[in-house]
Amino acid sequence: MQLPGISARNGTGVSHGNGIAQKLSLPSLLLSRRCSADDGTCGSEPHQVILPGFKEAPLEDEAEVVGQLAVCRDDFDVLELLGQGGYGEVKLVRCRRDCQLYAMKAVEKAALHERYRVGDVAARERAQSERDIGVRSQQWNCPFIIKLCAAFQTPEKLYYILEYCPGGDLFDLLIAQDDGFFEEADARFYAAEVCLALEHLHTHDTIHRDVKLENMLLSADGHVRLADFGIAKAGLSPEGNRASCTFCATGQVAVLYPPEFRRGALYGKDLDCWQLGVATYCMLTGTLPKMGACPKARLGVHGCSSSASDFCAHLLQIERAARLGYPEGAGLLKPHSFFQIVNWETAEAQKLPPPKMACLHNNTGKELVSGVSGIRTTVRKAAGTLFWLQGFTFAGASFAWASRQ
Repeated sequence: MQLPGISARNGTGVSHGNGIAQKLSLPSLLLSRRCSADDGTCGSEPHQVILPGFKEAPLEDEAEVVGQLAVCRDDFDVLELLGQGGYGEVKLVRCRRDCQLYAMKAVEKAALHERYRVGDVAARERAQSERDIGVRSQQWNCPFIIKLCAAFQTPEKLYYILEYCPGGDLFDLLIAQDDGFFEEADARFYAAEVCLALEHLHTHDTIHRDVKLENMLLSADGHVRLADFGIAKAGLSPEGNRASCTFCATGQVAVLYPPEFRRGALYGKDLDCWQLGVATYCMLTGTLPKMGACPKARLGVHGCSSSASDFCAHLLQIERAARLGYPEGAGLLKPHSFFQIVNWETAEAQKLPPPKMACLHNNTGKELVSGVSGIRTTVRKAAGTLFWLQGFTFAGASFAWASRQ
């Protein structure tokens, strides 16, 4: 799993023939960011601004709060590093209380504070929003959205305890294929389950904004879990949102976002549909589509059906009004001929047989010593507490233990 600022586990680019050169993350797209995300503004001295909802808690108060939590960092033993980068790490952990495996995503507050100081005043809000969407998604009862099991914080880090997906992500599975791409039936299966995840989000006026193969994880039984809500947007207005960032992206990264988003115009739920089109094209061909080129021609070369070619072509329409999924979102994708053989009721119940797949992240089950196998031992320290997110702590049903008081 990746989050903004976290790279692949091996830390290197990958290639497979004429396939995708490397995992593409949001920081590579934000080559020139002159202001914050949708609801932030730039100030001449942003480090002097105290945002509503964020508490600059004294250290003694923090110790009292942490001591009362039902879940804390000491409840988990690290087994394996799954990913790391400028903002923090994702680790495979085992809970000492229930002996179950989880993915622990840790984001350094110092990294968020640095973003805030240079004008990205919404950085902290996105961290809180990721937690909030994770909590709300449990009420939606969608099996294709990764489950947030708990959330807590320390003076240095924000922690998200997530469902562990031992099948890895679709990017790694794609490049492991001998031909560098999926059979059409396999691509259809994965696209259908992601479509259902997006439909749940869009029904609740939430958009993911980072739908890509790296964020499509596989459970132990081979079903999709859409992950990483670090830049998701909840409470989408009916008319859409306007990107308030300036993007200077070329080449591979430019195609990840539709034209209206990159030029700062209104965008909406069909942004996720565009990104699903990019992901489906990648699954079918092993390459990223080229901006402005007709997807049908390339898909035809790979022997894809006319319905698959038409599906990608309509998702990657330059004009929003002509794009499949505009304006209501992923629910409009289901009647397309590409999904004609999909029984959606069976798919929703996770009863469609998944493609044969390999478990790419095979855990050894042995605890790793700090400093071994890439586990970081240092964290950026600040002179005092940077911030304390009020209302961040959460414990799901699987962590419904008594508090420590």
